Amino acid sequence: MWGNKSQFLNALKNSLETYDREDKDYRFTSYHSLRIKFSKAIFEILFIDNCVIDFNKSIGERLEYEDNTYLQLIESPCVNFATRIEKSKIINVPRKCVVFFINENKSESLYYPEEIAPLFIYQLKERLIVDYTFSTDTEVYTNFCSLFRPMKYILRIKKDKHSLQEKLLYKLCINLGLIEYEKITTSKLEVSQDINQIYDLSRNSILLTDTKKQINLELRFYTSAMKTTDPIYQFLELYHILESYFYKYFYNYIKNLKQVKTKKDYEEVRTATKEEKMLKLVLKDISTDFNCIHDEFEKIRYFRRFCKDVLNRNNINHANWDASNIDTFSEKLSDFIYSLRNNIVHTKESDKTIRIKNLNYSEKNVLMKVNNILFFIVQRIFDKNIEW
Repeated sequence: MWGNKSQFLNALKNSLETYDREDKDYRFTSYHSLRIKFSKAIFEILFIDNCVIDFNKSIGERLEYEDNTYLQLIESPCVNFATRIEKSKIINVPRKCVVFFINENKSESLYYPEEIAPLFIYQLKERLIVDYTFSTDTEVYTNFCSLFRPMKYILRIKKDKHSLQEKLLYKLCINLGLIEYEKITTSKLEVSQDINQIYDLSRNSILLTDTKKQINLELRFYTSAMKTTDPIYQFLELYHILESYFYKYFYNYIKNLKQVKTKKDYEEVRTATKEEKMLKLVLKDISTDFNCIHDEFEKIRYFRRFCKDVLNRNNINHANWDASNIDTFSEKLSDFIYSLRNNIVHTKESDKTIRIKNLNYSEKNVLMKVNNILFFIVQRIFDKNIEW
């Protein structure tokens, strides 16, 4: 297509003599009389700046270039993107920290701004349209970018802005319905220490450390949940968020207790180390939203049937959850969430009483409604714990 290397370089050298750096485009005629035009930013990176480029970056793979990290974004399958794009809450972020690129104008799709051009260039090999057909009109210049699959949503941010990066990805997700284009396999976040090992018998004291994460990794679970419409996967990712706050809320709970001196005091503390009790501590912190949460559960059709048929629980009835009683409501809510979590995590093929992995249409719909409530819950917990 381009001729051999020496022919291409000679044609390029000849064309450079007429290159004006003030021009928007750079126009080049190859050995085979193929006419190509480049955007200024792309041409200068490829042929003038003498930078070493690895063209084997995969689409979706982050690029670290000079002082910046580049991330490609796509539309989440869980939201209506058209209803989200009108407003963005990140427009006031200092430009030195981040550049967010949305290419909506098709006529401009072949001109990537200088801020995000490096990502496109490093992905050229994978983006190449192998069967591209050139125009036979010798007067027509083919835009170089049209030879490659296009980009649309890009986030560029300073390398050292890790905490800001996680916050921006979360905000882009909830405000615009955009998620990072990558395959994320999340795992259980480790707490700062084993909660079960909290009591020093020799000193008759509780061992706790108040450690704070500098990077809000729990935000990744939220965006990961937004990557799929699989309700089971979504639920587990959202539960991981709640789980990641267990230690922090347990730590605050212990601080508010009187000094542990007796076996009874110690047993009270040990009771609180149970997972469902720690979940309750997290949920209690958003008690001002209990009425709203209760109303959303009321709207779920076949909720009790879901609990009976899927969770094998006859005693769960959200109609009896008293949202005005903080302690009771948080306990009922945590009991349901924890029960659902256990039935998902501990399901075995040989267990015929649990069908969580073989939900019918109605049951999947109920779980999706539950997940919508969990999305709201974790957003409120983020608001309580993260400095934006």
